[in-house]
Amino acid sequence: MGIQLTFDQFSELIIPIIAGTIVVVLVKPFIIMACPGYLGYTKRTSFKTAAALSQVSEFSIIFLILANQKGLVDHQTVSLLTFIALASIAISTYLVTFSDKVYALIEKHLDMFERKKIEGEALPSERNDLVLFGYQRGGHEFISLFKKMKKRYVVIDYDPEIIDIIEQRKINYLYGDATDVELLEEAGVEKAQLVVSTIPDFQVSMSLLGYLKSKNPRAVAILHSDDPDEAAKLYKAGADYVILPHYIGSEQVSTFISKSGLTKQSFRKQRAKHLEYLEKHYGSLEKLTELHDRKLGRSIIQSVASLTKSKT
Repeated sequence: MGIQLTFDQFSELIIPIIAGTIVVVLVKPFIIMACPGYLGYTKRTSFKTAAALSQVSEFSIIFLILANQKGLVDHQTVSLLTFIALASIAISTYLVTFSDKVYALIEKHLDMFERKKIEGEALPSERNDLVLFGYQRGGHEFISLFKKMKKRYVVIDYDPEIIDIIEQRKINYLYGDATDVELLEEAGVEKAQLVVSTIPDFQVSMSLLGYLKSKNPRAVAILHSDDPDEAAKLYKAGADYVILPHYIGSEQVSTFISKSGLTKQSFRKQRAKHLEYLEKHYGSLEKLTELHDRKLGRSIIQSVASLTKSKT
């Protein structure tokens, strides 16, 4: 079940190939983004879904080759679709790899693919002392703690199905993406005492830490990670504690908070203990140091090289 492609065929089909690739890589994703947006998902989720599907499936090529062998389609049609598939697969690979950077560039133009408010959305308090991002992965443990502490809190989640559960349980919530600055302002994150995220996405966690560092450095930041190396990076970026499921769960962390309070000082001992564990079992801190030294070495070499060139 093979097919022969030549550059002569490519030159003959260049215009249809370009047109077909544009339809697959640009038009198709916009249609796909409309569907999750209509169902209530955020524009970030819609974009990443569309980026992952912005290609022609290789199975369609197999079906076309079979159809060609049966005499249902001509050889030129098979060649055309094959070239489009190869081009779209190459482009979509880069699009998925750099999806966060691409999203940051076009985010402001994607508002049409996201509902501003879903039906029955709860309005948060003007100030929330406690903010929880993500409810599904151990979030209920923190909610139980928040209620015992009798402090104002809000839950932020972007999954419509989870929002329905939260609403049924009459929990104060906001619907949206943890990387949306406007949403963070609306939730009062810049005045919160404690910010907890059960979202394992490393880029989302780094975005939250960056926001807290500039807007609310006194807040205690508890984040979630499934990878020890990423946990070490989050600590280096300023996290007060990082939950690693195999090391400690949300239930133990919530118990610690109820006993120790909401100050950064109360977390220093636990933070140091966890860092020691990461270093002992994974060597994560050593890897970070090596990476930093390599970057520093490259910058020194580049500086010396630039000075040498300037003298010559």
